[in-house]
Amino acid sequence: MNWKRGFIRTWLVLSTVWVALVFVQLDLIAAAKGVLEGKATVLETLKGVTFDDLIPSENKRPENPFEVELLNRQADAILNARKRRLFHIFKVAFLPPLGFLAAGLCVSWIIRGFRSETPKQLD
Repeated sequence: MNWKRGFIRTWLVLSTVWVALVFVQLDLIAAAKGVLEGKATVLETLKGVTFDDLIPSENKRPENPFEVELLNRQADAILNARKRRLFHIFKVAFLPPLGFLAAGLCVSWIIRGFRSETPKQLD
C-alpha cells in the first residue's frame, strides 16, 4: 500500500467535492453571468447607448451629461460588487483545500525526518 498516493487521491476527491459544494452553494454560474452582464452594461453605458432587442422603445440615448455620469458610476459600482463576490467565492472554494494540502505535505515532511536511514547492503 502506498500511503502517499492514497493521501493525495483522498485530498483530490475531498477537494473536488468541497469546490463543487461551494460553487453550488454560492451559485457561481449566476455570479459569473452577472459579471459578464455588468461588463456589457458598462460598455453600453460608456457608449451612452442602452440597447434592448425585446423593447425597441427602450433604445434611447441619455441626453443629459449628468445622467450619463450617473449611469457610469452606477455601472462601475455594480461591476465592482460583482468582482468582489467572485473573488470571495474563489477564496472560499480554493483556500481550504490548498491549506489542507500544505498541512499534509508538512506533516509528511516531518514524519520523513523521523525515519532512520539504513544503508542498502550490496550482495
